[in-house]
Amino acid sequence: MANEMLLHYINNEMEKLDHPERIELPKAFLRWTGSKIDVYELLYSIYLAGSVNDGKATIIDLVRAFEWMFHIDLQKGIYDTQSDLEKRSDPVKYLSHLVAVLRRRINHRLK
Repeated sequence: MANEMLLHYINNEMEKLDHPERIELPKAFLRWTGSKIDVYELLYSIYLAGSVNDGKATIIDLVRAFEWMFHIDLQKGIYDTQSDLEKRSDPVKYLSHLVAVLRRRINHRLK
């Protein structure tokens, strides 16, 4: 185990020397704790709004980024999810919740 840790450390330091221009990524471990349907709703919203890479990012690009960032497996259900969202009584339930939370916070700060 100590050898593995040392090897990991040496590899990281060599990588820094080889590529000093690279930006250091955050060390925080982030894990999606909401439901998968919520993250899919968020992903489709970002995708359909064209908010990433001037609208050139594909849904799969966004899925891969969220999988990496939040340590969650999403690719299996991404294409079935759009119809699942459409079938719900409120297809933008999570987004509505986010708006409500943000509005409450803003209104609370303004008082």
